[in-house]
Amino acid sequence: MVFIILISQNLRASLPNNSFIRFSIIFKSFDSLQNIKRILMKTIVLSCLFILISYIVPAQSQQDAVFNKVFGKLVSDYPQAFKNIRGELILEDEDEQRFISKIELPGAQDCLISLPLSGEKKQAKWEAFFFSSASFEEAAKEYKNLHQQLMKVGIKLNTKSTSRLKGTYESPVSDDSFTISVYSLSPSTGAFRRVRIELELVHFLDEWRVNLRIGDQEISE
Repeated sequence: MVFIILISQNLRASLPNNSFIRFSIIFKSFDSLQNIKRILMKTIVLSCLFILISYIVPAQSQQDAVFNKVFGKLVSDYPQAFKNIRGELILEDEDEQRFISKIELPGAQDCLISLPLSGEKKQAKWEAFFFSSASFEEAAKEYKNLHQQLMKVGIKLNTKSTSRLKGTYESPVSDDSFTISVYSLSPSTGAFRRVRIELELVHFLDEWRVNLRIGDQEISE
């Protein structure tokens, strides 16, 4: 608009009245078109964002629901030493047996069930590898993402209430080769009071690994 005023002042004296009016109308029309274009662009951008969000949010909700369902099956089978989800026996020695897990959490790899055969502590544990990288920053990000996923878990056990994970998130630092966050179920009754969930970030053979473990409170004591 400042541009239009300056043009108007410089040309008013040299142009006939009708010419000056037409000239002003042209510039005002041009300015109006620019405003319309800006409004249309904002509308298009907002519409695209809305469409994108409408796809992302349901997909994330579905992923959370699948993770929650599988995690519930894992924990529910804890009192039976994961007997119902044991798959093929892949290792057996005098100390323990190792089975492939029949079910896997989304994003998990190498899901195994270990069953000790000797010693006083004979509680089974379920464990899985989730991520590895030579970059500490990338591994730490995945470690935190998995913690946030665990915090969304809500499962029905043998109580009317929904059990959730309770624990303290341990922030990893590159100087430490091992970081672990420990969780328990709350509320919980009976055998489920002994459930211990461990999320760990460990430096092993020049790479950082993110692992998850479900077992007995005595496993790491």
